[in-house]
Amino acid sequence: MFLEKNRDRIEKDFEDFSRELPGKAEEIEKRMETLNADIVIGMKYLYSNMPYSDVGNYTFDTYLDYVQQGIWLWENSPYVKKYPELYFLNYVLFHRTNDEEIKPCRTYFWEKIKDRIQGMSMMEAVLEINHWCAGEVMYQGTDMRTGSALEIYRSGVGRCGEEAVFVVNVLRSAGIPARPVYVPRWSHCDDNHAWVEALCGGRWRFLGACEPEPILDRG
Repeated sequence: MFLEKNRDRIEKDFEDFSRELPGKAEEIEKRMETLNADIVIGMKYLYSNMPYSDVGNYTFDTYLDYVQQGIWLWENSPYVKKYPELYFLNYVLFHRTNDEEIKPCRTYFWEKIKDRIQGMSMMEAVLEINHWCAGEVMYQGTDMRTGSALEIYRSGVGRCGEEAVFVVNVLRSAGIPARPVYVPRWSHCDDNHAWVEALCGGRWRFLGACEPEPILDRG
């Protein structure tokens, strides 16, 4: 069964969400009537944990892509069963990484990279995915709001924070827990930076987003 250890907590959190936003919860529950139980619990998790701005700004179908891919990974990924459910929920299933625009992308990215990482260990897959990402997106500074991972991929350019959003989403599409890391200011210059951490071997390892290296913890 999908998420045996956290189902009760998710149901309770969604009850709290429903009390806070009864009209929206009614709309969501109506859409969930035709979905299977695993999809429903995944959608309840997202709605219970996302910012209220995401509840209002994006459609139910936007989040369905994230949940469907997440459940497929739960059932089929060679990596997912190796770590706790909360890592899966927070760093694989969850749709948001920063303040980026949200567009369905996980199933799309999975189709792009699945053949490249078949049979690889998690660490090998992280390195291979970052190599692929480096071939698709190059650095370009901008002052615009952070684009969606899909927009970054299609434009082929992005600043470091956008490259991190892109890489994190591609890693998550493969069932690899990932998160962006930010430093607001370097000690030696008036600038900031972002990179990525991925869970490998039970600990977080770092890499420069779209900066391919032969090993981790070197970006």
